Formats: sequence, structure tokens, C-alpha cells
Amino acid sequence: INRNRKIISPKYCPVCGSKTLKEKDEAIIRCENNFSCEAQILGHLEHFVSKKGLNIDGFGKKQLLQFWENGYIKNYIDIFKIEKYRNKILKLEGWGQTSFANLLDSCESSKIIRFEKFIYSLSIRYVGETISLLLAREFKNINNLINNVETKGILSNIDGLGPKVVDSIRSYFQNEANKQSVLELAGILKIQSYQKTKLKNKFNGKNLVFTGKL
Repeated sequence: INRNRKIISPKYCPVCGSKTLKEKDEAIIRCENNFSCEAQILGHLEHFVSKKGLNIDGFGKKQLLQFWENGYIKNYIDIFKIEKYRNKILKLEGWGQTSFANLLDSCESSKIIRFEKFIYSLSIRYVGETISLLLAREFKNINNLINNVETKGILSNIDGLGPKVVDSIRSYFQNEANKQSVLELAGILKIQSYQKTKLKNKFNGKNLVFTGKL
């Protein structure tokens, strides 16, 4: 092994041919075609159906890639229209009446989702579980998010959101395809408005006073 061999960073994405970029203070080289690169779209779809996203049981990377290659799924909305390909899917390797029925049931069950989990499922760069919760607390429901997320100053005033996160969120919703996708999902899913979790314990509703002596 030649340990002195110089590694040359790729200038173009091997999938879509777009230029690559490396953000300041980051080690990762990314394709700049955030919303149209097929590799990134597949990654977003995988994240969307994952356990921390919509948690669609029986819909892993293998099944997703199988449907993608056959042209049955190209975006989030297609996931909830998969039944129209029933006859074709049942002819694919690994699928039968029972497994396909279970997938449809899981897709249906996933439609009820908490607001913060929905935000997380969208794969907005820099928006993990913590940031998703901050956004859910601020906007409370999906309509407020859609109507106000692009308003100048609102995101910047949320504690915990740095400039890079704010720019990423605004960039996501300024993309018409993304915005339309969120609007369509809002019509398909039952996105539960954010509610502060109330802990049930013997201290609820009580005030604790510490004396000077203590």
C-alpha cells in the first residue's frame, strides 16, 4: 500500500455530474445539487421512511431501491400511492400478498405523525431531532410553518438556530418543488400539532420553596 499516495477530491458528482463543494469547517465533500441529484433523493426517501422518520415497517433500503429502479417511487408522495402498482410488485422477488398488505397497512399507520417528527423526516440539512423540536415549538403546526418559515427574521430569532441552519431551512422552502411536496404531504398525512409534554409525577402543580437555612 502506498501511504504517500495523494488523494484527489472529486470535482463533480459521479451520479448527476454537478459540481462538488466543501463547506468551511466541514470535512465532507457534497454534491451541490441538493434537491435534484438522484443519489440524494434516494437518501432523503430512505430517511423519510426510517424509524425516526415516518417509521414505515417493511420499507427498508432494499425495498426502496427495488421500487425506485422499477419507477414506482420517485418522491415522498409516491409512497402513499404504491397500491396502484400492486400487480407489478407482486411479481417482484420477495413480495407476496401478505408482505404487500403489511406494507400498505404500515404506510397507512404512518400517516399519523407528530409535527416535530414530520419536520425531521424532510431531510433538511442541519435539521436533526433537536432543531426539529425547536421549530415545532416555535411554529406549533404545519400551516404556521409553511406560511411563515420564509418570513425574514423569524428563524433568526429562534434560540438555538445558527446562521447555517437558518440559511438551510430557508433554502429548502424557497425551492418550489420542496414547498409543493410539503403542501401535498400536509394534505395526505395527519400531522399532529406540537404539544408540550406534561410529566406526570407527585411534584406537578406544586411549588418548592428553599429556605435560607437550607
